[in-house]
Amino acid sequence: MSKYGHRSVNWFEAIVNKLGGEAQAERLLRGELAVVESNTNGDALWQTPAQAAGGACSLQRLLLDAAPHGETHTIDWYLEDPENRIPKEWEGKCVFFSNSKFRGSGGDRCVRFLYQSGGRWCRGCSWVSDLVYDYSFLAVPASAL
Repeated sequence: MSKYGHRSVNWFEAIVNKLGGEAQAERLLRGELAVVESNTNGDALWQTPAQAAGGACSLQRLLLDAAPHGETHTIDWYLEDPENRIPKEWEGKCVFFSNSKFRGSGGDRCVRFLYQSGGRWCRGCSWVSDLVYDYSFLAVPASAL
């Protein structure tokens, strides 16, 4: 008998669906996927288990399995009214957006992100080959988790 025998099959199916299907649920069970937190704006912050444990990974690894989220101008939308659009939970974090990839003047792949500097929200970009640490997150739709 399962220790969750009081739960219906629908409950388990809802969890698998929230994670994005069986493949994502398997990744969660293998420790390759970590749900960090979500907010009321419809975005969740996700990071690799290595980052969640205080380590680092390549930005490419962080982006690898993420579905593109939002339009390329999503960062601009957040910055138009940061006090009302950027969740308080994002303070002190570097938040990348998978749909904001572009090529730099030298041909290197880059990704845009939001961060705080001196209490102000700013946009930046990072090469895909860079390392990201425990304060770096990927914005994903909360409905996909």
